[in-house]
Amino acid sequence: MLRSIQSFVTDESGAVSVDWVVLSAVLVGTGLSVLSTVRGGVSVASVDVAEQLRGQVVQRSFSSDRCQGGVGRVQAQETARAAAAGRDAIRVSSWLEVNAAGQSDAAIVEELDRLRAAVGDGGGLSMDETLLAALECEAVIRGLD
Repeated sequence: MLRSIQSFVTDESGAVSVDWVVLSAVLVGTGLSVLSTVRGGVSVASVDVAEQLRGQVVQRSFSSDRCQGGVGRVQAQETARAAAAGRDAIRVSSWLEVNAAGQSDAAIVEELDRLRAAVGDGGGLSMDETLLAALECEAVIRGLD
């Protein structure tokens, strides 16, 4: 009996399996902890990117010519128009938030058609042309144009 116990204590044939189980458990635990740490950072980074991209106009070859340069260019044109007329310029981004944000896509397209008919081939110095350019930027942002 003593010999059996001594043989059992000195036998190392199953030790490798135990080592691999422990090593695998450590690797899985490390992977899970890294994943939980990185997940929060990736989520924050994706929200930051989404906020940066929100409202940006992506110029495509088939998009409106009036929205080249985005809302900033429309604001610069409005400032020049108002200065030439001796009036205060409207804030284009604020106007879009108030007048276009709550409108449906169909309402935006309808208003674009109305303004395009009213403006025709104007010289860029009327309030309707400013509003048309602003709405065309909104249409590009929404993917309507």
